[in-house]
Amino acid sequence: MEFEAVMGVGEPEIARPSPWVWVLRFPLPEPVGFGSIISWSFRRRYFYTADARPPDPDWIRINGNIRGFVVAADVTFECDLPPTIWEMRTHNDRVPGSFDTSVPLNSTDSKHVVLLETSDTRPDWGYGIAWAWDPSGSR
Repeated sequence: MEFEAVMGVGEPEIARPSPWVWVLRFPLPEPVGFGSIISWSFRRRYFYTADARPPDPDWIRINGNIRGFVVAADVTFECDLPPTIWEMRTHNDRVPGSFDTSVPLNSTDSKHVVLLETSDTRPDWGYGIAWAWDPSGSR
């Protein structure tokens, strides 16, 4: 797997606390004032051997950090969309699962999924988008 900063942040510091778990910290180019809005993006690419199965489920999660922290996330797939996509609001220690809410595909671009913005955040929770490639609903 490869991670690349695209806009608004420097190259990530990457930690691997366990197999298939990455913790990314993106440095900001300058200090940010309280109440400032920051938009940033990064690209995550997978490289598979011919017989490899993708991680299932998979997700992108942004930690809430403080109460009322506004979070908005979107994912663009450079391939066909997975059959199951859902919004996640979970404790930072949990793998996203059936306790999450399905995300409607609300974009005209069939490869773009948008998570509605939320400000109902908690410091110990993460917010984002999860997906499963197994059409039987592995979540």
